[in-house]
Amino acid sequence: MGWDASVRARVGYLIIPDLLIYGTSGIAWQEIRSSGTCQHSLADPLCTRAAASPSDTQSNRDILTGWTIGGGLEKMYGSWMLRAEYRFSQFAHTNDVLPFSAAGVPVGQDFLRYRLSTQSHIATVGLAYKFGNYYAPVVTK
Repeated sequence: MGWDASVRARVGYLIIPDLLIYGTSGIAWQEIRSSGTCQHSLADPLCTRAAASPSDTQSNRDILTGWTIGGGLEKMYGSWMLRAEYRFSQFAHTNDVLPFSAAGVPVGQDFLRYRLSTQSHIATVGLAYKFGNYYAPVVTK
């Protein structure tokens, strides 16, 4: 798995004035890289035997779209904010082909089809500093 991105909404509740609990949900994207190697010089049920080509490695890169859901806590300590979050994501299945190329084998006869089903569980911890006091009480005479 490579990079992960999401666009989410958050809905929360202040348990106490400096502690927020929230839920989050939205759309997620995940980069997936897959690879395989055919050993052509050995008997292999998935690869064509070809003495002149000892091995061949192929790889694919896909970007999958799916959904994500999770939750977290944010706690203020003065101007510092500490955050902990967990997210689960489920992505669309991908069907792909690894096109191996052994010397002497006609193109398109030495390949491997595969299907990936991808989920992710991500836990994050963050620390932030809030500059200024944007929520100071207004005092009037």
